Parts: sequence; C-alpha cells; structure tokens
Amino acid sequence: MKQKSFFLLAMLLVAFAGNAQTGSDFDHNGDGAVDLSDVSILIDYILNPPGFANQTFTVKGVSFEMVAVDGGTFTMGATEEQGSEAYNSEKPTHPVTLSSYYIGKTEVTQELWEAVMGSNPSWFKDSDFQDPNFKDPKLPVEQVSWNDCQTFITKLNALTGKNFRLPTEAEWEFAARGGNKSKGYKYSGSNTIVDVAWYISNSNYASCPVATKAPNELGIYDMSGNVWEWCSDWFGNYSSESQTNPTGPKGASSRVFRGGGWYSDTRYCRVAYRGNNTPDYINSYLGLRLCLSEAQNNSDFDHNGDGAVDLSDVAILIDYILYPPGFANQTFTVKGVNFEMVAVDGGTFTMGATEEQGSAAENDEKPTHPVTLSSYYIGKTEVTQELWEAVMGSNPSRFKDSNFQDPNFQDPKLPVEQVSWNDCQTFITKLNALTGKSFRLPTEAEWEFAARGGNKSKGYIYSGSNTIVDVAWYNSNSNWATCPVATKAPNELGIYDMSGNVWEWCSDWYGNYSSESQTNPTGPKSGSYRVERFSLFGSWLGREPEPWQAEWLQRDGSFAIKNAVVSCLSGY
Repeated sequence: MKQKSFFLLAMLLVAFAGNAQTGSDFDHNGDGAVDLSDVSILIDYILNPPGFANQTFTVKGVSFEMVAVDGGTFTMGATEEQGSEAYNSEKPTHPVTLSSYYIGKTEVTQELWEAVMGSNPSWFKDSDFQDPNFKDPKLPVEQVSWNDCQTFITKLNALTGKNFRLPTEAEWEFAARGGNKSKGYKYSGSNTIVDVAWYISNSNYASCPVATKAPNELGIYDMSGNVWEWCSDWFGNYSSESQTNPTGPKGASSRVFRGGGWYSDTRYCRVAYRGNNTPDYINSYLGLRLCLSEAQNNSDFDHNGDGAVDLSDVAILIDYILYPPGFANQTFTVKGVNFEMVAVDGGTFTMGATEEQGSAAENDEKPTHPVTLSSYYIGKTEVTQELWEAVMGSNPSRFKDSNFQDPNFQDPKLPVEQVSWNDCQTFITKLNALTGKSFRLPTEAEWEFAARGGNKSKGYIYSGSNTIVDVAWYNSNSNWATCPVATKAPNELGIYDMSGNVWEWCSDWYGNYSSESQTNPTGPKSGSYRVERFSLFGSWLGREPEPWQAEWLQRDGSFAIKNAVVSCLSGY
C-alpha cells in the first residue's frame, strides 16, 4: 500500500429515483404508482403462475409426466436429519430460493430415450437381467454420459418445441426433499429407505422399473436409489451465503450427479449426498431426470414481449422504477443549500486494473471483472461544507477557506473533510429525514463506473482525462490544501473531482476482487475496513504520477473506522 495523507475523506451521495413515474403497463396493483409492490406482484405470478400443474408430453407414442414444483426457499446441504453420514462436500448448509419449475415424475426411461435417439445404450434391458431378448421399456436408461444427455435433450426439444434441460443441483435437491410439502425425510419420501428406493440390499444388483416404489411428498419416484441422475451444475464447494436460483460454479472438471443407485448403500441415497464425475463418464448405475422451466404467458406481465413471464420481465420493471422516463439530473435544496445529483444510466463495464491503468496497478485492483449496474444518481460534486453544515449544524473540516490563509473567511464550496464513515451515516440519516429521499454512499462499483464516465467513458487514466492537471487538485497544484469543488474540468458524465481534491468513502467493506461477473455488487458481507476511492495518493496531497503511475483507481482500506477522524497532518 502506497504512502498516503492522514487527512480524511469527503463523500459522494447516491440516490435511486425516489418517486417512480406512473405507467399503466407496469402498474400491476392499479394504485396509480409503479413501485416495489408491483415487483412483488410480478414475482408472485412467476413463482405461482395460474393453473400451474403437472403436464404430460408424448413423443413418438411414448408419454412421460412432468411434476409441477412450486417455487420456495429451503435449506440445502447436510441438514440435521442427514446425521453423521453427511460428508464435508454437503456443508455448509445454506438458504436457497427457487422459482417454480417442472421435474420428471420418473427417471428418463429406456423407451423414451430410444424414441428420441433411435437406440438404447443401457446395460440392463430386462427387469431380471436374465432374458436378453425381453426388453422392459420402463427401466431407466443408463450408461449415458452428461454429454450424451445434452444430445438427447437437444433432440427432445426439437421434437416437442419445449425447453427441457437437466435440473440444477438445487432444483434436484428441493424436489427430492418434497419441495414446499417436505416432511424432512432423510431419503426422498421416507426415513425408511426400503419403502422408496431400489438400492444394494434389494435391487438384485440391477436397475428396476421406474415408479415401483413409493413416491415422495410431491409424487416423484426414485429420487433415492435405482440410478444416479445427472444435474446441470459443475461440481464445486458450497458457500454459506443465501442464493437464488443457483446454477453452480462457472467451470470445473466434473459434473454433479445425485440420488444414489441400485448398487449404492443407504449413505449415498440420502437427499443431500453429492456425487460427481467428468462429463464423458458412463456407468450402468447412472442416468438422468428431466427438468423444464416453462413460464406461463400473460400479456399484462410479459414486459419484453417474448411470450414468457420470467426474471427478464422483473428486470425491465425494476429498471423502469430506477430509471423512469425522463431520467435526468436532479437538484435538491436543504435549508437554502442546493446540490445536484447526476443521472448515471445503468450498464456493464470492466472493473479494476484495466489496461490504461498501467504498471502502477496493485494486486488489490485485480483481477478485472465484468460488472453490470442498474441506473442510479451520484453527486455532481463531493459533499460541500455548506451542505454538511446545513444538515448537521457544524463543520468539522480543517480547511475552511480556499487558500488556507484567512481562518475568518469560509469558502462554502470547499469539500467537507475530517468525517468518518460513521459520521457519513449520521449525516445521510439526517439528510434523508429532511428530504424524504433515500440517499446513501455509493457502492465501490457505482463509484468506479461513474468515475470512468459510465456508458460515455473514453477510457481515461483519471476521471475525465489522461492529463491529471486538467481534472484534479493534487500535490503539484493544490497549494497543500483542498480546493473548491467543480473548479477543474468534469468527466464525461459532467461529474467533478473524482480524481483528486479529497478521497471519498464508499459503502462497501474492503475485500479481494473475484474474476466472476457481478450484477449490482455491494462488496463483502463484513470486514475490518471500508473502501475509499481516489486518484493517485488520493487527494490534494497526492504527488503527480509519472506516466507509469497512472493509478486513479487505487483502492485503500487502511483507515479503521474507529480511527477515522484525524485532526492533524502527520508524516510529511
């Protein structure tokens, strides 16, 4: 971490659109406003569509049934009833919320596979494995790899016009547990395995016809025992964080399969047990079960006109609330003090040590990663001393005049400083009470997107220019003091001083970056430090960089919150 000033930061404020514009297409509860209550209605429609019920499909004379699984929230992994048999790969348990979906009432049978593919790869083709000339069409298909399953599903979808797929691991476990009707059984449908499963003690060392044991709470068969079932996910470690419609890691070497098989003992037939192997792996105990996400159409909710009502329509509705027609800068007045908020259109950008940041980029700016943000507002300037004093009734700043020479003259347009992150929260609470809005600190991602110029970015090193003197007050031109806001050139969005002048608090806890893409990230759940964002060495005290030190994106978490108010300069 580079040397830095012991002078503290001011902040930028962000406010989402406080009052959404009314639009009859989005006003689902008819109250004349478009707000979160309309989002709730739309989500409920997706999770519980009208007439959501089991469906039967027929392919070349072969029928199969898909069970409707109402969406809900459950605890995934090694829950209490799984007992001491649970493996580490089933931990930690974590809350998972799923949308409604369909899942196969049975494992895919040999007759369905053959109807679609024209051949049957299975090892077991008769119920007793004694007469090779007799085929039992109700035996589950096996000896199919994950890759084979994808080929089968592609052909099935072409024949039906549907979008069948493998279930996610979470969808599989929720259905196996009985969904919202779950009674908390160890196996799928019972605590007595022999009632619901064909496994090593009763299978005669062969697969058995589907649906010949008792079903689980949802009427689904053989989710414990008979054959293992491929899931769509790559295999990876669990996280304790809550998740919504998880799809597993982005990549790995093996795919998940679930449920146990005819050769498994009881431990592997539990609803929480996780198996895995490479996508080309085949075995006579490994098959599949189908899943289907088929949204119910209703033109009142189909906001993107694609014939389905799903999360893309929720995104459109939320974007309408955050980004109403006429989304533009807004000016607010508090006790006679005006301040402007700049409208930042949502978009996707690469966050972190991108190429133009050069060799000065530090490890905590890496790896770069794609970030998608919804629209928001951000302060046109840093919070000024006059705004802080109007809200708080006092001014904690060290510098109160432009030249730091006449203590009796106060320049109200200087940025406020010597304020801790906690002080900022107090200020924002009082500001919101005065305005009726929902101002807050920007997230680190929102700060960087705005600093880069948002969707109008020209890829500058600093915020608004590759020439620091044009846009920033720093060591070489600040006269060792803060300077009035908006006295240098703005960036592409018309925002001032996002390089130089004073450092600015963000809402996030400080933590390492991930290379995975993120949507509206808010940083780690906890930590020891909050993020500060700034230009090279942060502020009016930062020295001019050499060409290889173009580092306006430096991230620093060096100030502990409890030590955040510093009353004097030190170390220079």
